[in-house]
Amino acid sequence: MAAIEEKSSGVTLVVKNLNSTQKEEKQNKDGIKTIYHYFVKNLMWSGTLIFQGLRDEFKINFYNYKIDCELYYYDEMNLKEEKKVVVGSKQLAPIQFWTNPGEFGEEMNIDIIISTLTSQHEKLPFKIKFIASPKENCEELSKDKTKILTTFSDPFYVVSKISLLRQSTSLKRKRTGIIKCKSNQKEENDLKLDQNLNINSKDIHKNIDPKIELEDHLSGLAA
Repeated sequence: MAAIEEKSSGVTLVVKNLNSTQKEEKQNKDGIKTIYHYFVKNLMWSGTLIFQGLRDEFKINFYNYKIDCELYYYDEMNLKEEKKVVVGSKQLAPIQFWTNPGEFGEEMNIDIIISTLTSQHEKLPFKIKFIASPKENCEELSKDKTKILTTFSDPFYVVSKISLLRQSTSLKRKRTGIIKCKSNQKEENDLKLDQNLNINSKDIHKNIDPKIELEDHLSGLAA
């Protein structure tokens, strides 16, 4: 769900989901928990936008709106501050996107690529500002500036290689695998011990002479 939603005439623009490469929950010093996503530079990922609230669905749907995306820095200490990311030449946009509305315009699917960021940006969290503006051919909507809707995504980090994410994941799996191997080895050792005890017990009974057993039994009765 979007970190911030801006309302207009009872209708809000909401981020329904972000298909990130990885995500984790972090808690700040005030105890507030926030979901952080991870994306890989120059790799495409997707998200979905929806409208929420009472509205005329024939007018306010994604066939009548165009979507713009802008990249911003995320500052959890000052959520109201909006600092747009600008990297080098204007020709090198830090974010590229392609939109595709749902069958009835009830949602907007977006494919996004984050690029042109340097390695220094890997430790900085970002957010995307989504802007839904009425198309010019929808005169009734385009004349009303209050119909412009905006929202922000959850915060996220951008890494240069997918291996940087896999490394931490594989380490966890490796540790889990070691624990499982130790557990399995212990179970196998215990099973072998039980089997050896049973075998030894059977061997002891096999080596006892039946006549000796009978004599012991009779002598016990005589006593």
